[in-house]
Amino acid sequence: MFKKKLLKRIVEKLEKLPRIYKQFIMIILDVTILSFSLFVAFLLKLGDKGFGIVLNKINDSLIILILIPLISIPLFIKFGLYRSVLRYIGYRVILTCFQATTISTAMFGFLFFLFRDQDISRLIIIIFWFIANTLIISSRFLFKYLLYSIKFKGLESKNILIYGAGNAAFLMSDIIVKDRDYNLIGFIGRDNERGNIINSLPVHSSSQLDKLVSKFNVDIILICISDIDFKKQNLIYNEISNFPVEVKIVPDLSRFIKDNISIDNFNSLSVTDVMGRKHVNPIEGLFEKNIKNKNILITGAGGSIGSELSKQVLSFNPNKLILLDHSEYALYKINQDLKQFENVISISLSSVTSFDSLNRVVKENNIDTIYHAAAYKHVPIVETNPLEGLYNNIFGTYNVAKTSFLNNVSNVIFISTDKAVVPKSIMGLSKRFSEIILQSFQRDVEKNKNNTCYTIVRFGNVINSAGSVVPLFEKQIKSFGPVTVTHPEVTRYFMSIKEAVELVIQAGAMGSKKGDVFILDMGKPVKILDIAKKMIHLNGYKVKDSENPKGDILIEFTGMRKGEKLHEDLFDTNNIVQSEHPRILKLNNNHDILFKLIDLEKFIKFLENKYISGDSETMIEELRKYIN
Repeated sequence: MFKKKLLKRIVEKLEKLPRIYKQFIMIILDVTILSFSLFVAFLLKLGDKGFGIVLNKINDSLIILILIPLISIPLFIKFGLYRSVLRYIGYRVILTCFQATTISTAMFGFLFFLFRDQDISRLIIIIFWFIANTLIISSRFLFKYLLYSIKFKGLESKNILIYGAGNAAFLMSDIIVKDRDYNLIGFIGRDNERGNIINSLPVHSSSQLDKLVSKFNVDIILICISDIDFKKQNLIYNEISNFPVEVKIVPDLSRFIKDNISIDNFNSLSVTDVMGRKHVNPIEGLFEKNIKNKNILITGAGGSIGSELSKQVLSFNPNKLILLDHSEYALYKINQDLKQFENVISISLSSVTSFDSLNRVVKENNIDTIYHAAAYKHVPIVETNPLEGLYNNIFGTYNVAKTSFLNNVSNVIFISTDKAVVPKSIMGLSKRFSEIILQSFQRDVEKNKNNTCYTIVRFGNVINSAGSVVPLFEKQIKSFGPVTVTHPEVTRYFMSIKEAVELVIQAGAMGSKKGDVFILDMGKPVKILDIAKKMIHLNGYKVKDSENPKGDILIEFTGMRKGEKLHEDLFDTNNIVQSEHPRILKLNNNHDILFKLIDLEKFIKFLENKYISGDSETMIEELRKYIN
């Protein structure tokens, strides 16, 4: 083991040498090879006459021994033998070496007979040519193997499988075999490709994946496939995510070679990729309707949804964008992220719970569109802090609705949640009542001939948002667990932040001044337990349970928390219709429990008094009367 480590250290130092030093070493080696080849040629031809005779003949030909390198090395330089990058030399180098060595041998032969007696056999020249050719060509591939391809068995290297068996997979394999940190096991291809050989390694079918992962202790699977439809890609991603291996997606190989990206820098397959679905192109007219050349206000702009909203809104050329948040750090961060748009952006460090502050922002900036994303959304935290949760979510929404009404804001888009449907949690209760507030304002807008259009958009969880299970699981996995799941059967709807925001903007543009409730089609609900298992596997670990007590990371069930449901719903009625967008549904006739504005104001005042006195129980009780 010590000798292997020493050899590896020497090879690594050689590899790190500047290129000019490596070229100098190759020149010294070639000089040695040429002199050695001449000596062996003499020895093979004259050896039967005695070693002394051979030495005498070589001594008599000393000038030839000196001239050979002086002629050959410049010729080798001319042919580019020292410009070739050892890591990437291939079979073309054989032809180049053959040509260079043949020409230098012909010149050597001419000098040989010019300076020596005719009794020296021409066979020496032929023998020299053969030996020199063999050794010079072999030296290139030997150096390439030592510096870039040698695998130090017994020392740490990662076993890799390539998922794919096309041209890209072949090119990728050529790169991997030159990297001693990785050991390529083989390829996974289609059933009709099984048994093929690529780079001297076999192609297996996907049905053998389980066996290969176990047999060879595969550490990494590289996905190296292109021109594949989304459905097939999703099947592959889900199949691979069931194995405890790290999965990486190979980028465009032309970029790989150009930028010299290492495998470590390839994007890892994430749970977002596994849970993802085919992207539906946005309807451009809907994107621009409430944004282009308009003054936009985003509340909660520093949050997960708010920050993505800010980025997407900017791509459609607003006249002005106001980012409002009560968190100084969140505002600082989003402002830094969008620094290149500083001529369009203004920031407002204020809270939606302050009507005067909010009203001033709306009035001074002549706001056309408000995206109301500010809210406390974490169910367990709001459950233990009901007063602040209700106050922030309900009073904040009321203030947004009121200032929009007073300032004749054209569009207000409210970000709601699936937890507002038959709400069990206080957070869901506050969101459902916030919907009622907006719809109540919308009814009076129609009566007062106001131009404000209030639109509600409901959706479930977004992947990687603040408070989502995905970043929590990532943190727990990095700490080697346990990964905590509330219940083995709990399910949730999930969607990427990017897609959710795209759909929110488009749904907001469909509002028809009827207090419309739009529901994003989030696909099928996903078991949280399945997400936890896939994330553990994609990080290269095994789940530790009764079936596999020697696994790496334990999944611990903590029990349902107060206010949580086992399953969430996006609507509690079948009275829904398809909108003009395939991923957006519309809820019909949802105006059964609305206030007149004068009555709403009285009820808000009643809630405010209960908030001041700290009576959250009465607040919750009265709110449930209206909702249930």
